[in-house]
Amino acid sequence: MLSQTVAAIEAEGCPVFTFAPTTAAAKVLRKEGFGNAATLQSLIISEESQAQIKGGVLLVDEAGMIGVPQMKRLMEVAAAQGARVALIGDGQQHGSVERSDVNVLHILERHAGLAPFTLSDIRRQRDAAYRAAVADLSCGRIAEGFDKLEAIGAFREVEDDAARYGQIAEDYLALAQEGKEVLIVSPTHAEGAAVNDAVRRRLKDAGLIEADEHSLPQWANLNATIAERRQARFYAPGMMVGFVRGCAGFKVGERLTVTGRDEDGYVIAETTNGDAVRLPLTQAECFQVFEERRLNLAVGDLVRLTKNGFGVHGEALVNGTVARVDGFTNNGDITLEDGTIIEHGFGHLTYGYCLTSHASQGRTVDAVLVAQSSLSAGAASPEQVYVSVSRAREEVRIYTDDAEAMKDTLTSGRHAMSATDVLKSGPEAEDPDRPRRIKVYQKMMNVHWRRKRERLRQAAEATRSRSADLIGTLRSTWARLAAPLSLSRPSIHWRPAP
Repeated sequence: MLSQTVAAIEAEGCPVFTFAPTTAAAKVLRKEGFGNAATLQSLIISEESQAQIKGGVLLVDEAGMIGVPQMKRLMEVAAAQGARVALIGDGQQHGSVERSDVNVLHILERHAGLAPFTLSDIRRQRDAAYRAAVADLSCGRIAEGFDKLEAIGAFREVEDDAARYGQIAEDYLALAQEGKEVLIVSPTHAEGAAVNDAVRRRLKDAGLIEADEHSLPQWANLNATIAERRQARFYAPGMMVGFVRGCAGFKVGERLTVTGRDEDGYVIAETTNGDAVRLPLTQAECFQVFEERRLNLAVGDLVRLTKNGFGVHGEALVNGTVARVDGFTNNGDITLEDGTIIEHGFGHLTYGYCLTSHASQGRTVDAVLVAQSSLSAGAASPEQVYVSVSRAREEVRIYTDDAEAMKDTLTSGRHAMSATDVLKSGPEAEDPDRPRRIKVYQKMMNVHWRRKRERLRQAAEATRSRSADLIGTLRSTWARLAAPLSLSRPSIHWRPAP
C-alpha cells in the first residue's frame, strides 16, 4: 500500500522523501524499495537534508512513535521548505517511550482536527478468527477481543511462575523446531528477564546453546526522563552517559563515566581520555544514562542490539536488530552469524528471546507467545495488549496466572493521556470507572504479594532445613572425632529467627 501511495504522489509531479523515527524502521523502508529512506533525526539536524526536501512530500512511517517535540520540529522544517507531510502509523499502538507512551497521532486527531484516512482490512493474520480478535483489540474493544482469543484457545493459565515460564520455554523450543519464527513478548523487563532465563536453560538442555559462557559488560539504559536527567542528585559514581546527539562540545556516540560532584554541586564525569568534565545537565535531551551490568553469552544465543553503533570492521549496528551468536574471537569480541564482529565492550546488547511490547512493535513472526502475569499488571494497557497479540501471522498464545483478572485490568484501563487531554478534561471530568479499576489493580497486587510471601516462606523453610542438616553433620562429625579421645560433646543450640 505504501508503494502505491508514493507512486500516486510522484505521478502528480511531487518528489517523495521517506523517513522513520528509528534506524531500524528506516532500514525496513529501504528493504521495501525506498532507497532514500532516512531517520527523522537526520533530517532535523541537517540543513543540507532540509534543503533537498524543498517543495516535496515528506512521508513518515511509524509516525505514532514520534515524540511531541520532534513532531513540532518536523512541522517547522516542512513549513520552512514549503513541503507537505504525510504521517503513516497506527494510533492504537505504543507512542513515544520518552513521552509517557502518548501516541502523537491521537493528539493530532483529538486536538488539531485532522481526520485520518484509514485502512480497515487486516492482512497480517491468516486465520479469520485470530484476525477478528486483533480487529477488536485495534478498535479498543478489549472484552470482545478477549472473548474471541479465548474461543480460539489462546490462553494458557498457569498459576506457578516457574511452571509458567517453563511451559513458555517448552513451547518456544517446539515451535522453533517446527521451523517457525517465534517471538516472546512481555510488558515488562522484569518478567521478560525471567522468561529469557527459562528459555536459555531449556535451549542448553537441548544442546542448542553451548554450555561455555562468556561474561560481557552490559550497559542497561535507566530510561530516565529528561526531567530526571537534569537533576544532579539523580547521578551516582559509575553511571555511564552516552551522547545520542552532539552538544556542548561532545560528539554523537561519545561516552562519559560519572565520578561524582565538584564543590559547586556540578556532576563530574570522566572522558575516555581520562579528562574530568562537567556534565551539561541543561542539555539532557542530548544523552542517555546507563548502569553497568553483566551479560552471559554463549555460542547459539539470540541477542538484540539496544543502540546504534559500529562493528569492529565498521559494520553498521542497528538498534533493535536480533541476531545469533556464532562465536567469539581470541580477545572476546562477539561474532554474529552474518559475520559482523561486535567489540567486547560495546555493552548495548540483551537477550533476544523475549522482548517488551515496545521493542516488538513493527515486527512480524509466525507465532507470538505473550508472557503477561500479575507481575506485569502495572504495565498492562490497551496499546500494550494490542501490539503484543498482533505480532504473528499464524498463532498467538497468552501465558498468565489469572486470565479473568488480566481481562478486568485491561478493560478497566485507558489510553495514555497527553497534557492537553488532562487540561481539557478538567477537574469535573471524574472517571466513573476509577473505583472498579482500583479494585481490579488491588486484586492483582494481592495475588502478587501472596505469592511473594509464599516464596519467602518456602525459602525460609529451605534455609531452616539446610541449617538443621548442617548441625546434624557437625554433631556426628564431633562424635566420630571425639570418641577415641573420650571428649564430651559440646552443646549446640540453634533457634531460627521468628
